[in-house]
Amino acid sequence: MFPWMKWMSHLHNRNHRSQTKMVSHLQRRKKW
Repeated sequence: MFPWMKWMSHLHNRNHRSQTKMVSHLQRRKKW
């Protein structure tokens, strides 16, 4: 695995995590 690939995957994971967090937050707000 090349370093840049690792970096890309890391970036993607971080992005995905933040997105899911936002989605859950929005859903929670909708429920209330």
